Amino acid sequence: MSSRVTEAATRYVSICAAERDLRKRRGACECEHQCPVDTLSSFGGDEPKRHPDGGAWAGAECWKKVDVGDHEHPHREPYAEGSDRGWCDSCTERQRLHEELADVTRKRVGAWATLRAAVASEVRDE
Repeated sequence: MSSRVTEAATRYVSICAAERDLRKRRGACECEHQCPVDTLSSFGGDEPKRHPDGGAWAGAECWKKVDVGDHEHPHREPYAEGSDRGWCDSCTERQRLHEELADVTRKRVGAWATLRAAVASEVRDE
C-alpha cells in the first residue's frame, strides 16, 4: 500500500474518532430548564412544581424549536415552549458542539472521498 493511501486512511480514522467524541459530548448535554429525570424518584415520582430559579420547568430542551401559533399563522419559536429565560449553559454548549460536529462531518466526508481516490489510484497503478 502506498503512503498516500496510508495517510488518507489515517486521516479518515482520526476524523471518525473526533466525530464520535463530539457526538458523545453533545449527547451528554442535558437541558437545565427541564426537570432532571433522576430527581423524579426523590420527589415520589412527581416533579417539583418550580425550577430552582423560580420559573416553570420547560416542556422541551432550549435548543428544540417548537411549533406555535395556529393553522393560519404557524411559526417556529427559537426556544422551547415557555422558555422566556433564553438558553441554559448546557444547551448553549450543546449547540456549539452541534456546529463543531457539522464541520467535522464535512471533513469526514472529504477525507472519505480522498481515501477512495487514493485507493482507486493505487488499484489503477497495479
